[in-house]
Amino acid sequence: MRAAMVFLLPNKTNGGAVLTGTTRDCRAVRLVWGLADDIFTATWGMEWQARIPHATWDGLDGAAHFLQDTHGEQVAAAVLRRSVQN
Repeated sequence: MRAAMVFLLPNKTNGGAVLTGTTRDCRAVRLVWGLADDIFTATWGMEWQARIPHATWDGLDGAAHFLQDTHGEQVAAAVLRRSVQN
């Protein structure tokens, strides 16, 4: 299986994100978002999910921008839960 590198670059000028790379070989993209993130809001996260084929999106209550530092166990659980579903 070939791996693909895909980057989503935030673009606050137009309120969206720029997708670079290829999604052709992507099998799973897991977006886990802090619902209290005031830098990239939940709306942004859902827009990014809509731009990436096969992406999933999970929002974590009370988690802000550095959710991996404050909600690491919940992030891991969301990723594992989605991995089992596929």
